[in-house]
Amino acid sequence: MSPRGSAARPAWWPADIRAVGVFTVDVDGEAGVGEAAPGMERRPMLESLARYGPEVGVGRLIEVLAEAGVPATFFVPGRVAELHPEVVPAILAAGHEVAAHGYRHRRPAALGPEEEREEIERGLAVLRAQGAEPVGYKAPFWDPGPETLALAAAHGLRYDASLMDRDWPYRLSEAMVELPTHWQLDDWEWLGYLPEPGLEYPLRSAAEWIAAWEHELSARMAFGGLALFTVHPWISGRPGPAFALREWLGRWHGRAGIRWLTARDAAALVP
Repeated sequence: MSPRGSAARPAWWPADIRAVGVFTVDVDGEAGVGEAAPGMERRPMLESLARYGPEVGVGRLIEVLAEAGVPATFFVPGRVAELHPEVVPAILAAGHEVAAHGYRHRRPAALGPEEEREEIERGLAVLRAQGAEPVGYKAPFWDPGPETLALAAAHGLRYDASLMDRDWPYRLSEAMVELPTHWQLDDWEWLGYLPEPGLEYPLRSAAEWIAAWEHELSARMAFGGLALFTVHPWISGRPGPAFALREWLGRWHGRAGIRWLTARDAAALVP
């Protein structure tokens, strides 16, 4: 018997697929930057940095994805959708999935039970009011608390993309599928920078970042499994990173053995 979490290919995995690529976009905007760098309302530079994501970056990433023929899942905090009510309809009109990412992008592991509930409920209410039907969740900061995922399932969400313990999607509970990921697959770790102690990462070139992602996707093709990538529009929606993404996704377009799916469709593979 294989151990729990074995690297072995699951029996249900489609025979014609080596790797599944899931491209996710965290539209954190003012909510995400405001949580990471408090006092944003008194710092116009930070506010403008955050605003770039929903106002410019989302549209550019939609264009890049259309050129590559890649479907994506956009995780949108409710507060960002309120501040930029054009964003969710634009994502849906482009044929992509919209999924839940809290309300103010607060770290669930640091919240009490009622605060957690309010974050999920308020975030979902905004997205649903704007025409989305979220079925998935990603914890802000990828940091769910002990009850977060059960709470998400109780509110009708059927998959999560916050944990890091497997190479393949798996059933986390009767109600919820897990789509595991890793920090290596997040643009923030490569290109993120905020003028705050502990967040002043050395900025790398887009070429170095994309080379790492090329290696990661090639590794999934070699070993098999899921590659759930995450970008942030205020980072990768800027011209340099977006140009690198366009070239990279173009190289993988139509390649045998890989299938690009939304998070919702990747979760549907799991019996």
